Amino acid sequence: MRQPDPESAAPRVPKPCVFTPGAREETHTNILAALGLPDPDLCQTKATLSIAIEQRIQQLRLTQVQAAERMGLGQPDVSDIVRGRLDGFSLDCLVRCLNALGQDVEIVIHPPKDTPGEVRATWLSG
Repeated sequence: MRQPDPESAAPRVPKPCVFTPGAREETHTNILAALGLPDPDLCQTKATLSIAIEQRIQQLRLTQVQAAERMGLGQPDVSDIVRGRLDGFSLDCLVRCLNALGQDVEIVIHPPKDTPGEVRATWLSG
């Protein structure tokens, strides 16, 4: 089970979302980057993995308790994952969760196409 994050105990104040026409002309393929969140590629990759976990739990028709047992986590952790509360989970943990649910995870490294240093996760259902 993951350890509580001392920073997560403090109430979070959402960043105000203010649109100023013409103030920003750049385009983003990652909405998290557009919102100015730290480590947007990592956040998006974790989100993709959490969606795959949620879908796999549904495919297997598991309860959160059953999924937690398979993944070696507590039910509250499974709830956090499927609700996108991913701050306390590493990529390694999420990958191991998918493995425990019978999914292979492949990491592909290749030369950059457009943006150097981009991190991406693609989920192939089927």
